[in-house]
Amino acid sequence: MDNYVQYVLEVEELKKEIAKLKKRVQEAEGEVTIIRGIGMNSPEFRALKKENEELKEDNKKLAEQVSDKNNFVERLRSKGLI
Repeated sequence: MDNYVQYVLEVEELKKEIAKLKKRVQEAEGEVTIIRGIGMNSPEFRALKKENEELKEDNKKLAEQVSDKNNFVERLRSKGLI
C-alpha cells in the first residue's frame, strides 16, 4: 500500500512539473514570435536590408568591370601587344 501511495504522489508531482514546463514553453514560444515580428520589421533591419541590396548591385557592377578588363587584356594578348 505504501508503494502505491508513493507512486500516486510521484505521479502528481510529475503532473505539476509537466504543467509548469508547458507554461514555460508557451511563454518562450510567445516571446520568440514577438522577437521575430519586431526584428523583421524594425527600422534597423530594413536599413540593413536596403544596404545589402545596394551592396549586391555594387558587386554586380564591379564584376562587370572586372570582366570587361579581363576581356580587354585578352584582346591585347591575342594581338601580341602584351
